[in-house]
Amino acid sequence: MIRVYNVAELSDVLRLTPQSVRRFIKEGRIRAQKVGTRWLVTEQALRLFLEGDIPPQEAESELPT
Repeated sequence: MIRVYNVAELSDVLRLTPQSVRRFIKEGRIRAQKVGTRWLVTEQALRLFLEGDIPPQEAESELPT
């Protein structure tokens, strides 16, 4: 099963403010998918961010179904 984080959970994990997490998403530093009014980030996208392996042009990705 794939773990999915929302902004509040990511802010706790990364020890950042929710505003910083949202800014990183908008800048393309964290891959995320907007579902309704919420941003969701997969565990794989979080790993890519932590490893620094995400190209900015691929900022928004599809969540697996």
